Amino acid sequence: MNIIDEVLTISEAAEKYNKSTSTLRRNFDRGVSFKHGVDIRKSGSTWLVTKAAMEREYGE
Repeated sequence: MNIIDEVLTISEAAEKYNKSTSTLRRNFDRGVSFKHGVDIRKSGSTWLVTKAAMEREYGE
């Protein structure tokens, strides 16, 4: 698998893990379960998250 495939936008993550984007955005903003600069980061106005972090928090 290509490393670029290991990163999801917030919309992709919401769809794949059956969560609302508002729930993910709130969790990302709080930075409790997701570590900024490690699991998540913002690119402009778009949140990016690793698949590993999503699987850790929400399962496969």
